[in-house]
Amino acid sequence: MPSTINKHLILSGIALTIAALIGGQSVLDSVNQKASLLEKQGTAIIAIEHTSPASIRFEISFKENSALLHLINKEADIAISLPEDWQRGEVKGVSLSSIKSDPPAFGFIRWSIPKNVQIQFRIPNTPTKAIVHNPSESSLKVTLATLNLETDEFNQNIFLLKEDPVTLWE
Repeated sequence: MPSTINKHLILSGIALTIAALIGGQSVLDSVNQKASLLEKQGTAIIAIEHTSPASIRFEISFKENSALLHLINKEADIAISLPEDWQRGEVKGVSLSSIKSDPPAFGFIRWSIPKNVQIQFRIPNTPTKAIVHNPSESSLKVTLATLNLETDEFNQNIFLLKEDPVTLWE
């Protein structure tokens, strides 16, 4: 009798493990499908994490299908998740080695950026829409300055993020 119970327990354990793997894979597939759908729709998702109130400035210049993002972070250390095809460029205020990044995951790279830093990102395929999220409990002020180099149109907006995401441009 004990061997039958042990067999059932082992089979149950295997079945649960397989179900968890399949369920976990379906969650990953769902996230990848959502990111792929957003990419096809031309939407960039940006998430900014911080532990104290923060203020970030995005200066973006657009030309044809590419852009240059100049990020200015003065008040707090942040972590920012950007699309993985956005390429880090020049860094001011700290050594290049001070800017850490996590390996790409789900189409994003998470960058750790200390305060008092300016950093550039080249955006090879400019999204038609960008949404910024503030998953932190502290407030986030985002100043956005955009310049269309083809039309010379300049815009500046200020957003205060607490809970809901904000569309930076579309």
